[in-house]
Formats: sequence, structure tokens, C-alpha cells
Amino acid sequence: MEGLHKEIGRYLVTYRKGLTGSEIRFLRKTMDLTQAELAAHLGNDSQSVARWEKGVCEIPGPAEKLLRAIFLALVMTEEEATALRELVLSKLQELDAQDEVTPAPAEFSHADKWVERRRSESEDERERELVFA
Repeated sequence: MEGLHKEIGRYLVTYRKGLTGSEIRFLRKTMDLTQAELAAHLGNDSQSVARWEKGVCEIPGPAEKLLRAIFLALVMTEEEATALRELVLSKLQELDAQDEVTPAPAEFSHADKWVERRRSESEDERERELVFA
């Protein structure tokens, strides 16, 4: 039965657009968490979780996304976890590489108009007229 519940939960968090209150309750119980424990994971209070589950109010978007991520992390296979870890690390390395790029220095001069000159390794020199209205 536990395997079936995990697969139903995996379907809910992967394919459902918005989670209903009963689906939130189902996911929480499948993860074997109390309302207070789920609230702590999501940065909310237990009364908020109770209201979501009763359908009194909708779960906020960021909390719903975090609930989906927490559920998937708990039911993920070792192979899926390894693939996800590698994907996240490669994306972080790409971001780090972007941060290391230094912009070409710019020079400004004014005669009758403002002119910006940029030099870069790939281009000899670029000029751009800046017009201020």
C-alpha cells in the first residue's frame, strides 16, 4: 500500500496544476508528517496547513512548490537523486562561470554629444552615440 501511495503522490506533485486540500492532506499523511511538522518545513504555522487542507484558503504558490519538492525528495530513487544532484551542480557551475566574466571597460566623452567607446578582445573598438532627451 505504501508504494501505491507514493506513486499517487508522485503523480499529484508532477502532473496536477493546483493541489486541492484533500491532495495536500494525502501528501502530508503519505510523508507521515503532522500539520505542525509540514508547516515547519514550509515556513508556515499549523493553522495555515489546516486551512489549506480544509479548503478554506489556497496554499500560496511558493509553499506549494516547496511541498512538491519535499515530497519528490522523499520518494526519489537513488538514481534519480544522483541525476538531480549532477544537474543542479552543473547549472550552479554555469552560473559561477557567468559571474566570472568581467565587462569590457567603457569610456565616455562629450563634445557636441555623448559618445561611449567600448573595447573588447573580440572587437577592435565600438562606438555608440548616447542621446539624452
